[in-house]
Amino acid sequence: MSFDRRSLLASSAALLVSKTAFAQGSSAAKEAAAPGTTFNFRKASWSPETSAKPATNVPVFSINGQLPAPVIRLKLGEEVRLQVKNSLEVPALLNWHGVRLAGALIGDPLTQPQLGPGDSTEIAFTPPDAGTFFYQPSSALLAQYPEARGLSGVLVVEETLPPPVAHDIVLALDDWPQSAQDAPLIVTGHATPVLLNAAPGARVRVRLVNLSTRAALPIGFNSLRPLVIAIDGQPCDPFEPARATLPLGPGARFDILCDLPREPGAASIVLRGETERVLALCKLEGAPLAETPAFTGLPANPLLPIAINLEKAARADLVMEASTAAGSNILFNGTPGALQGKPIVSVKRGTAVSLGFINKTSELQPIRLHGHVMRLLHALDDGWEPYWRDTIIVPPGKTSRIAFVADNPGRWMVESAIAAQSAAGLWGWFNVK
Repeated sequence: MSFDRRSLLASSAALLVSKTAFAQGSSAAKEAAAPGTTFNFRKASWSPETSAKPATNVPVFSINGQLPAPVIRLKLGEEVRLQVKNSLEVPALLNWHGVRLAGALIGDPLTQPQLGPGDSTEIAFTPPDAGTFFYQPSSALLAQYPEARGLSGVLVVEETLPPPVAHDIVLALDDWPQSAQDAPLIVTGHATPVLLNAAPGARVRVRLVNLSTRAALPIGFNSLRPLVIAIDGQPCDPFEPARATLPLGPGARFDILCDLPREPGAASIVLRGETERVLALCKLEGAPLAETPAFTGLPANPLLPIAINLEKAARADLVMEASTAAGSNILFNGTPGALQGKPIVSVKRGTAVSLGFINKTSELQPIRLHGHVMRLLHALDDGWEPYWRDTIIVPPGKTSRIAFVADNPGRWMVESAIAAQSAAGLWGWFNVK
């Protein structure tokens, strides 16, 4: 399935919707996985709650037989510790996207071998940042086995002092093909729409996550004024999106704060397109809560640089176009990614890096940066967008330039967020010494 402008503007035919709701002060919910549990990769049979066909006995790779995969929720400073066993017949590896860890921990195939069939290991790390992140199999596994999408899940690292809200909801979306050739079918861990009962005037935090590796999802809000407070796991200056719609690209995360209407009724989060599809429906009942002060934003991440010295940045351009020598696959600069290939750049730790992504294809190209977060530069190189990203979308026929400080030693991938394209060679790597 190609990733094009139409896939951004039209409704996706298939979604996996995962919801975990937490009242303020609550410490757990049945969908959440406590740090220190066992993750067993194994086959399962899934019966989606849908009228689409086929609707039963869909083969999946699962974590502990559970779909959606567990949400891991912890406080900043707490450790993720998992006993992982691979009971599949193929090697598997989880990438921890957006978590700025050492390469040997993050699940990057450049530095960490896949877990063989029957093998076990322990995963232990302490996320350095609060935010909304996710875990997912390697692109090669997803490209070869679409059912491996069942291994994808969300990691929530709560701030030390999170903003007071009545509900904190994870809404994770995914498309779900039964095979690489079949049309997608709808799979949902909960009936769609997800239902939430709340008091009028309640403040709600919604963590939107797109687990799809091939589709962008235009998410809209009805009877709600969404305030974006974090993007790709990092705080941003709060803003309201244009036309109350967010383009949720593959791998993207948006933390949204919503003050619900103060009158009884309903509000919803929808998938925009030729027809709207309700993803989450909030029913407002009872007496309205007291009005809450305007939210001024999450504290900035003190571990990220305030400025990036672009004058001294190491620079490289990556042209994306189809290569007939590579079977018409899209590549960076005509060369498929290779573990022993030449790095895009090789720099000392602390060096500023600026990369240009030149899209000579007719499709949108979502590009993901591993181990770091980046700023999207303005077209005239006279500033940048006021938020950090780890994945950007490069429009067809356009050039997008990014900048970051290479502060995480190791070898790091720059890859297409579309699993099939990354597996076919649309990736490269840079070295931080």
